[in-house]
Amino acid sequence: MRDAERQPDDKQRDLWVILDLGGVLFEFHGFTGLAEITGQSEDHIRQQIVSSPTVERLETGQMSPDAFAQALVEELSLDLDAADFLYLWTNWEAGEKPGTAGLLDALSNQFNLACLSNTSAVHWPRLLELRRIGNWFDRLYASHEIGHWKPNRAIFDHVEQDLGVPATRIVYFDDNQHIVDAARDCGWDAHRATGPGDVEAGLRNLGLLS
Repeated sequence: MRDAERQPDDKQRDLWVILDLGGVLFEFHGFTGLAEITGQSEDHIRQQIVSSPTVERLETGQMSPDAFAQALVEELSLDLDAADFLYLWTNWEAGEKPGTAGLLDALSNQFNLACLSNTSAVHWPRLLELRRIGNWFDRLYASHEIGHWKPNRAIFDHVEQDLGVPATRIVYFDDNQHIVDAARDCGWDAHRATGPGDVEAGLRNLGLLS
């Protein structure tokens, strides 16, 4: 998938840069969309979604998309048919944030690069086939394939063991502060980022980009 000729220098050889996808590199308009549908604030909707057992079951591979849609419609008391809601949820993934392709082109030639995403069978195929994320990343970690989601420690342990490097050789970026905090608790060098520019600035501040 990646340039076989890439040879990171000694400082970077066993260093992994790991990026979240939604909120850092790709747009997801689900919180805004649900806020518009329900009339509630986007912050309130965000808190409901990140703490929802229904969303967790979907994004850890324990629930089918159809069952998820029906359950979340009931959980949020949405005045929507489950099939219509699932269509909206699927299409609220809205593509790259400005600067994503340029950042990933640059980083993929300088670092061991991985993604770690809370995602599901609804959005993962789109990211692989439509967004072609495999062109940039050496390793792809999706919560629904692993069976755990962030911020649970088990998902960070899984990634660390799969990479075969100590936590101190992982630099991680996520848009959710509670996930950043959880990664730091695992020993990762974790930072909050809400776009490609934040990732670039963070790596420069760490002295990893000139």
